[in-house]
Amino acid sequence: MLKLVKIYGERNSGTQFVTRLIRNNFLCEILPGTLADAEPGYRDRIEAKLKSTISDNCKRKLASSIKIDEYFCGNLWKTLGWKHCVPPLEVIGARPDNAQILFVTLTKNPYAWALSMFNRPYDNLCLQKNIDLASFVSEPWLTTERDNCPSILESPIELWNLKTDGYIQLAKSYSVICARYEDVIDDPKKFLSNVSRYIEKKSDEFYILNESAKKSDVGKKDFNYYRDYYLKQRWREQLSDEDIKIINHFLNPSILSQVGYVPIDSKVSDANKKKKNHLTQSKVFGIGLSKTGTTSLARALEMLDYEVIDCIGVAHYAQGDLSSVDLSIINNNNAFTDTPIPSFYRELDIKYPDSKFVLTIRDMDGWLRSCKKQFNEKFASKQNEAHSQLFTDLYGTTVFDEEKFQVGYKRFVNGALEYFKDRPDDLLVIDISKGEGWEKLCSFLGKPTPPIPFPKANVTQITWMNVDDLIAVAKRAGKISLQVYHQKQATGWLAKTLHWIRGGDLLALQRASDTTQKALVEGLKNLNSQIPIISPENDCAPYSERVKWNHVWIVSPLDGAKAFLDGDGEFTINIALIQDGAPLYGVVYVPLKNIVYYARAGQGVFKIEGDDRPQRLGITATLDSKDSHTGQIEQNVLIPQSRALSMCFVAEGRLDSYTVNDFVQEWESAAAHLIATMAGKRVSNCKSNEGIIYNKEKLSTECITVESY
Repeated sequence: MLKLVKIYGERNSGTQFVTRLIRNNFLCEILPGTLADAEPGYRDRIEAKLKSTISDNCKRKLASSIKIDEYFCGNLWKTLGWKHCVPPLEVIGARPDNAQILFVTLTKNPYAWALSMFNRPYDNLCLQKNIDLASFVSEPWLTTERDNCPSILESPIELWNLKTDGYIQLAKSYSVICARYEDVIDDPKKFLSNVSRYIEKKSDEFYILNESAKKSDVGKKDFNYYRDYYLKQRWREQLSDEDIKIINHFLNPSILSQVGYVPIDSKVSDANKKKKNHLTQSKVFGIGLSKTGTTSLARALEMLDYEVIDCIGVAHYAQGDLSSVDLSIINNNNAFTDTPIPSFYRELDIKYPDSKFVLTIRDMDGWLRSCKKQFNEKFASKQNEAHSQLFTDLYGTTVFDEEKFQVGYKRFVNGALEYFKDRPDDLLVIDISKGEGWEKLCSFLGKPTPPIPFPKANVTQITWMNVDDLIAVAKRAGKISLQVYHQKQATGWLAKTLHWIRGGDLLALQRASDTTQKALVEGLKNLNSQIPIISPENDCAPYSERVKWNHVWIVSPLDGAKAFLDGDGEFTINIALIQDGAPLYGVVYVPLKNIVYYARAGQGVFKIEGDDRPQRLGITATLDSKDSHTGQIEQNVLIPQSRALSMCFVAEGRLDSYTVNDFVQEWESAAAHLIATMAGKRVSNCKSNEGIIYNKEKLSTECITVESY
């Protein structure tokens, strides 16, 4: 039996209730999910101190939230995160005792959840008051660092999408009970019986709570009230057609279906009408085996506007028996990948005529290496009987065996090719690992080709790169640029003569760019030799090649040439790692002042001055820090010659906004774009008012504005 339990669930989804149910009925340790659980009394002490030092209520709430962020980010290994966060899969995967943990995830019907959030918004951010539900769900949402997701979302509904998808991904690899709040309150004993399969009970009889878990409900609302309210969907009376329309617009229908909810139709819901039109299209079945690029295919189909289910899973399995597949999911969506779809392509072809089938393949050595990493005894021990039988039918084993997997792969691929041999319009064979992507897929499906790279999933090494390593690369390059800068600035007769002999200012500028560029390339190649580099000093690859790149460095060895020549020192070195057109990491370094601005998507933005500790910027900046900029715009600030540094000034709060009414090169803006975005600022094309993507055909944007929302 397991001894540890970790509970995840979005706010207002019943996590308090379920925590008390488990704590009262089982012999286990529940990993902390709130600061009150982790450090009893600590939050009260923090808030008492803040109340005595910060008079503004909004600032006090933000400061309190920062303290909670600091705890959960600093103790991630111990707690596995805040109970309301997107599960930190990388940390969970690295923890040696992860097989000894039961994860319990909670979801609530997203329409009811949106109404709960509107009526009872959490108090760590200052939300606009006196707005209606439609406005609430259609406005951008600021998250906290402990949410473990991007700092700005299009809508609160994106929280539900991101976190529910996180629970689905968690369930693919660990012992997880994915529970819906409505099912828990409908039959708590059934839920507790499921938990008892993993955790030892305290007694034969389950203790069921009759009171609400919320202190504010005592004497007002009890278990029966909530059961009646949610099971009879009384909350629907409070939703207008406009509310439903907007919620549907932001909801991910694939995620909604995977957790067993159905969309609410609205007379005016263009989003639902669009979905119904999509579902009249031919269904697309990805029939490639696991580890052949099925997740990449799923993401590509989503980009092509399909309702995609990646890995339905199996509760029961019989070879050739289509009842092994949940056909309600097939009927309510139109694209599917991974288990158990490959095992039933013949039966699905008969059941759903005119469907399209995509067979993802991969070189044998690479596929075997990936399978060896995942399909080990630990993985097999977590699978249910149906999944084990399916694996046995495919490979003759439930645990990786190189010879059996190789035979099984060849048998499966050859069987699919033979089955579709006379139907070239119905089967596409694609090798994503070799760079095949949009051209083949869109031609096969009759879809226009998106102007973005074909997605590639499972790039763990890139996604979890250490930002400190990028800062070190920037600083090494900065040291070299300063050597040339100081030579140019020298005032002695001999120094001036040498400067003239070496070609004067312009050649000094070129020499600084060249030597700094060389240091940047060397440093970045040492971090990951597979990622190409775009910079003003590189011969750029043609767009026909670049469009296939999922990841690319966009760097500037010297941004702010005039600052270098004038001697004011405000030139920068910029490093951005771009993923599918958007910045994932950004570093802007000011060598002469030894100042670094840096950010990672979803993880906040920071500034380091000299050897000081990193200082957080933006909406979650430490409000009581005397050295931090907290939105108080400075007077008479000179705009730096470096466009990247000017954007950082907006992120820092030293400038209110910054606009360039001229073409801005991607290496000037990419790194600072992420820094500004993570600080809660909006970066857009000031003519079209649209967001900016990177690694475009033309490596520039006609004009840029950086401003607050």
